[in-house]
Amino acid sequence: MLKFIIFIVFPLFELLWVIVASQLWGGWAVASLMVFLMMVGAWKLKDLGSKSIQRMASQIKMGQRLSEDMQHAALQLFAAILLLFPGLISGVLGLTLLMPFVRVRIAASLRGKGLMFFESAVKEGRVVKVSDIQQSAND
Repeated sequence: MLKFIIFIVFPLFELLWVIVASQLWGGWAVASLMVFLMMVGAWKLKDLGSKSIQRMASQIKMGQRLSEDMQHAALQLFAAILLLFPGLISGVLGLTLLMPFVRVRIAASLRGKGLMFFESAVKEGRVVKVSDIQQSAND
């Protein structure tokens, strides 16, 4: 069901909003806005750099929790990817995630729920809890 929403429903909503916005503001204005949002996304990806992405991946591989700055970098990476998608909904979501006060709240709520992104790691091809890795290291 989630795949259906992600790959069918969300793009249809994106297309619907692009059509509605084009009728309200004009096609060239909406196209220019979408190109601008994609450029912001590309700039943000370049700004994050491959080193921070590699640091994030190495922390996950070693079974460590992502540090707070790496959590913010991961959310910024997600925001940049959203900005690269053509569309207004993903652009607004991406711009919202780039705001620091929004990232702080989202990171805190994700940590509080113990989602895989912050509380688990991939070890030997399996998703395992970071606390289990730390406990086995202590034993």
